[in-house]
Amino acid sequence: MFEIRIVRNSYSIDRTIGKMFVPFDGAEYATMEPPLTEAIPKGRYRLSVYKSPKFKREVLMLYDVPGRQAIEIHHGNYPKDTRGCILVGLQYDEKNAMLRFSQSALNEIINKAKAAFYSGHELWVRIE
Repeated sequence: MFEIRIVRNSYSIDRTIGKMFVPFDGAEYATMEPPLTEAIPKGRYRLSVYKSPKFKREVLMLYDVPGRQAIEIHHGNYPKDTRGCILVGLQYDEKNAMLRFSQSALNEIINKAKAAFYSGHELWVRIE
């Protein structure tokens, strides 16, 4: 099983910041979500690699999120980019309140998820 873990650790009026831990190689990424009042509920969700019509690229789609649909893990740098979803980056720049190297982080995560899926693993995310 391939289970990404997201641990939220910082909250503000316009964003929730956390860490993403990817299995097998122990890679760690920064995450940004909407404020806690609008963020995805804590829980465990099935994932798939999905070609997003909005972004015209592969992202990770979360399934069975209560009261939500079309929730993705995608690229973006600022709180306005979350659109109810989870952004990833290689690092969080606290001074400028932004994620850095988001496209690179997403590419790495997508490649790891695809490799796990093609090796027979189910894809999951746990949000804590």
